[in-house]
Order: sequence, then C-alpha cells, then structure tokens
Amino acid sequence: MRESQGQAENLETIYQPAFQSMCAVLCGQAGVVDWLAFSPRDWRALGELAEHHGVAPLVYWRLEQAGWPDSAPGKLRHRLSTGYYQSAATSALILGELRGIIAKFQQAGIAVLVLKGAHLAYTIYPEAALRPMSDIDLLVKAEDLPAAEAALASCGYHPSQASVSERLNRQQGHHLHLIKGGGVSPAVELHWELLAGKADQRQVDAGWFWGRVETFNLPEGSAHAQGLDPTASLLYLAAHLFLKHQGSSDRLLWLYDIARLLEQRGEAIDWAAALRQAKALGWGEALHAAFRSAHAELGADLPPEVVAELAEKHPIPHQVRVFRNWSKAELSLANLEKLTPGGRLRQGWAALFPSREHIQRRYQPRPGWLWPLCYPLKWAGMARQAAAAMFHNSKSETLY
Repeated sequence: MRESQGQAENLETIYQPAFQSMCAVLCGQAGVVDWLAFSPRDWRALGELAEHHGVAPLVYWRLEQAGWPDSAPGKLRHRLSTGYYQSAATSALILGELRGIIAKFQQAGIAVLVLKGAHLAYTIYPEAALRPMSDIDLLVKAEDLPAAEAALASCGYHPSQASVSERLNRQQGHHLHLIKGGGVSPAVELHWELLAGKADQRQVDAGWFWGRVETFNLPEGSAHAQGLDPTASLLYLAAHLFLKHQGSSDRLLWLYDIARLLEQRGEAIDWAAALRQAKALGWGEALHAAFRSAHAELGADLPPEVVAELAEKHPIPHQVRVFRNWSKAELSLANLEKLTPGGRLRQGWAALFPSREHIQRRYQPRPGWLWPLCYPLKWAGMARQAAAAMFHNSKSETLY
C-alpha cells in the first residue's frame, strides 16, 4: 500500500501501462489492450493497482465478461476473484444490516438518506458486489441526531472511540463512527452534515439536498430506502472526491462512481439545477475537476453545453487546487477563522484539555487513575508539531 498521494501518482507513472489498461478494462474496452505486450511486472502491477483503487471486483467482472487474455497469469485471476467474492460477502452483510437499520429509523419516524456506496451499489451497479463497501454512510438532520443514535444503539451500534470533546464534536463535527460488538458487522458513519462540520471551510447547508431525494428498493425483498437523486448525487460525489479528499489519486473507484452515474442516470440529471447549485455552493471547480477526470481516465461522455459552461465559468479548478495543496495545519488554521470567538475558545480548550476517555485511549496510562498526568505529554506533542510547522514555513520562505 502507498502512504501518500505523491507516492500514488509516482507508482501510477511507473506502472502506466498497467494503469491505462485497467482504465480500459473498467470502460468495457479490454479488447483494445495489447495484452501480449504485458510483462510479468505489468500483470503484478495490474493486480496491485486494482486492489489499491478499490476496483478489483470490477476488473474481475469485466474480464469475465470480455474473456480473460490467454497470457493472464492464474495468480492474477485468483487474486481478483478473491476480491470479487469477498466484496460479495461484505455486500450481503451490509444489506442485512441496512435493512434492520432502515426499519428502526422508519419506526422512529426519522428521515434518513443512504449515501455513497450503499446507495450506488443498489441503483447504478449491475451487482452490489461490484461496488466494494466497508461501512454504511447515513445522513440525518441535526435535530434528529439524538434519536438516530438511539435507534442505532438499539441495533447494537456504539461509538468506536472517544472524541477529544463529545460536545464539541456534535457542535462542530459532521459525523460519528459507530461499530457493532464482535467486529463482524460493518461500521456505520452517521452524518448530520454532508461534507464537513460547521468549523470547516468546506461546510455547506444541506437543505437543498434534502429536497433532492429519491426512493430506491433494497434487493431480495420489498424494503426500500431513500438516497440523493442523480442531480444531487453528482454534486455530492464530485465534492466528496475533490474537496473533502482533495482529488485523491488512489481511489479510482470514487471516480468510477461518477462515470457510472453519468452513464446510467445522465438523462435524469437536471443540468441547469446542478450548475446553479454548484455555483451557489462554490463547488463549480470540483464539478469541473470531476468531469475532466472522469472523461480523461474513464471516457465518460458529458453534455457539450455543460462542458462549455464549466470551461467558461470555472476554467481552472482553483478551489480544488487550494484544498489539495493545504497541509492539515493550514486547513485547521483556516477553519478557525470561520468560528466565532467563543467557538475558537472552545476549540482551543478542547485541544488543550481533551476528554478523559480520549486521554485514556490515546496514552493508556497504567494505572488508569494517572490519566491527568498525561496532559503534559499532550502539550509537549503539540509544541513539537508547532515548532516543526514553523521550521517548515521558515525553510519554505528561504527557498522563494
């Protein structure tokens, strides 16, 4: 596995034939690949890249449909088939859990939207196994958060770890990570904000999205759930990839979601509404970046008039580039500017004096009652990080 975006891009450059061939397979064009030119190194790279980008089940399924090249190693076929069947097993677990969770929410009268993988898998993919998932993403309204937590608790879910400040997390965060005892069931990401919390430059009002909802059926029964309609899904997926994750180059699956949505549900997208809302939210650059990447990597077709309008009004994905180049420290400082003075004070207090549960989990003092003595360790670590950031900034200034 690669540890950074730069390393990911470097490896894709080194393994460029394998990466380009993988993209062709995903587009259903395996027949145009010169498989005879593949070296053993290329075949190994194909397997590694498919797993790392989360598209191993898709590559396996596409090659099963097109017919495997005679030169394909048996080890690669086994490797990709393992990914496919593991994904099928996971999707079956997620379907079972999702049914129970949705039923609890409906009984409690809680409006909930299924986001990303669990929604897309059952609406735009031929098989749920082709859209690997590791958790269930749900969106509720902020005022319904306590009731939603109670509903999930009745299903056996509880927070996976203590936050720095539970109160602050609910005020300024955007989701909770919940798990079920035993470690077999998938985790749940319970969102009350779409992209980021109120203390984040990327936070937006989700009201428009709650007005763009569709009902979809869960397979193997009559149960149904709700998710974003194609117009809202397109905007959300573009922002999730290019604003929240800064256009991460190691998740081709997320880009394939966008390409697949354009292919399967493009006729249902209200392009005028999408462009208006992208402008209103400041997401035009993210949408433009999504279109460009989906077309370049996966051959996605786009309406010419939409491409022309984006090229005119958002010619350079400036906002995407800004967030992509920011360090975590820079983003944190920018986010502080968005807070009120009181919010900044609460944020600073939580950073200096995180919750007892957080300290015990982070430092694991023995015996446990020594946990207050761990605060100086926390402060020393913060001082080291600040000194390192100052040194990095001063070094950068001398270079320019």
